[in-house]
Amino acid sequence: MHIIRDGAENVKPEEQKKGKFPIVPRKEAWYNTVKRVLRRAWQSVAGDAGMAELADAPDLGSGGQPCRFESCYPHQAGARASLLRPFSVLTEGNGSLLILFEEMTSMPTPRVAAIHDMSGFGRCSLTVAIPVLSAMGIQCCPLPTAYLSTHTGGFEGYTFLDMTDEMPKVANHWASLDIRFDAIYSGFMGSERQMDITEDFVRMFRRPGTLVVVDPVMGDHGRCYATYTSAMCAAMARMAQQADVITPNLTEAAFLLDVPYEELRQDEAGYRSCVERLSLEGKRSVVLTGVSLEPGKIGAACFDASAGKTEFIQTTFETREFHGTGDVFASVLTGALVNGRTLAQATADAAEFVRLCAARTAQEKLPAREGVDFEPLLWTLHRD
Repeated sequence: MHIIRDGAENVKPEEQKKGKFPIVPRKEAWYNTVKRVLRRAWQSVAGDAGMAELADAPDLGSGGQPCRFESCYPHQAGARASLLRPFSVLTEGNGSLLILFEEMTSMPTPRVAAIHDMSGFGRCSLTVAIPVLSAMGIQCCPLPTAYLSTHTGGFEGYTFLDMTDEMPKVANHWASLDIRFDAIYSGFMGSERQMDITEDFVRMFRRPGTLVVVDPVMGDHGRCYATYTSAMCAAMARMAQQADVITPNLTEAAFLLDVPYEELRQDEAGYRSCVERLSLEGKRSVVLTGVSLEPGKIGAACFDASAGKTEFIQTTFETREFHGTGDVFASVLTGALVNGRTLAQATADAAEFVRLCAARTAQEKLPAREGVDFEPLLWTLHRD
C-alpha cells in the first residue's frame, strides 16, 4: 500500500489499515486536490525504466513512493501499466489529507495463439477457444485454418473457405511486429500442409517458457474423421512431437501410438500405460480424455512430465454427448495452464466445466449438433 499525505510527516503502520480514518467528505477544495493527485498517480508510468512511480505532488507538500515492477512475462518487460489504485481518501484529526493506494499486480495479460478452424454456428474450435480464453483473462489471437458456416457434424450444405494460403502470411506479419505468445494452442487441421505451417509457426514463435498445446483432432469412437487420411494422421503425430502437452481422446491415442483401437486396454492400468507411452519417454505431458474408471463417471488420465507421475480425474457423466466438448475441454485446460495451474488442477478445471456445460445443455434439451451452452457459465472461469 502506498500513501500520499498533505501536512503529515510519517505514517504509522497501524494507520495503514483500511477504515482507520473517516472518509473525506467531497467538499470542492478537497475534491479538486484529490482529483489532481489521482490524475498524477494514473499518469505516473516511467516506461524506459520499466517501473511505475507516483510523481511528486507539490500542492500537497509531499512526494509519492516509487515502486518497481518486473513483468512475469520477460518478453513484455517494456510494457507500461498503471499500477497504483486509490482505495480510500481519508482525513486525520488535524485536517490533513490522506490518500491510500494499493499496489496492483502489473502482470501483462497473457497471450495465446490459437490455430484452429472457425465454424460460424455450432460452438466448436475458435468459437469456443476465443470466449473461453478471454473469460480466463487471456488474450486469444486466432489464426484460422478455415472458415465454415457450420461444423461438419450433423449439418449439410455448409460452406467452406480454405485459409491455408493466408496462414503463413499472418505468421510472417506477426513476426515482423515482434508479437510474442505465452502459449501456442492448435486443434483441427484440414491438410498436411496446414500441419507443416503449424510446425513452422511453433519454430518461429516458440521461446523459453512458451507453452505448446496440441489437441490432435483426428477422430472419435474408434474411427478417423471423414476428412482425414492415414498420411494426415502421420503428419499430426509428427506435429504433436513439438508439443509440451497433448490432449488426445482414446481414438486419437491409438492413432498416435499406431495401434488398433481395439487393443487399447480401457482400465486404470491400460490408461496409465497409454499416457506414459504417449509421453515420449517423459518428454511431454499427456491428458487422455474420455477415460472412465467406473460406471457413471468420465474424465481424463494425465501424465505430468514435470512431476513424472500419472493422475486420474473423474467427474459425473452426463447421459448425452454433444459436439465441441473436446474443444471446450482443451481450451479451459490451456487457459488454466497459462494461468499457473498444475496439469492435474487444469485437467480437473476443464473436466468440471465440461460437466457443468453438458448438464445445462441436457436440461435445456438443445440439439447435440449445436454444441454445449457454455456462454452463461463463462463467469465461473474468471481469474481471481
